[in-house]
Amino acid sequence: MTKKIQLLLEKYFEGETSLQEEKELQEYFNSEQVDASLEKYKPMFRYFQKSGLEEFPKKELPLNKPKKRSLFWKIGIAATFLSVFFGVSYHLKQQKQQQEAEIAFEQVKEALQLISVNYNKGTTKIKYLKEFDATTNKIINLNEF
Repeated sequence: MTKKIQLLLEKYFEGETSLQEEKELQEYFNSEQVDASLEKYKPMFRYFQKSGLEEFPKKELPLNKPKKRSLFWKIGIAATFLSVFFGVSYHLKQQKQQQEAEIAFEQVKEALQLISVNYNKGTTKIKYLKEFDATTNKIINLNEF
């Protein structure tokens, strides 16, 4: 029996035992009839037995947390897209207003230029009238002498 246990121990330490062989080793070292040469392994197998009987409290992991994080990311992405959309819309609106202002400026400039041309035509005619008036005044002044 001791020879068989020694062979099982060698297999156990090599990691080549089956569950049945490990159970057999466990039963042997938990019994009172352990060979003196194998006594040094007895505390190890008793520890394994005690640790196998220990129960740890089960901690429940919340499953909804990833959904909250996922929802947070989705809201963040949607907010980013909305801010980019409104930013581009605002920029395009400003650009359109700028173009309309430039067009209005050009139209006013053309209208003022037209007024200027017509005003200049009118002032040249008035210039002739001033000459006529000056000449007439000279004649009137001569008659008074």
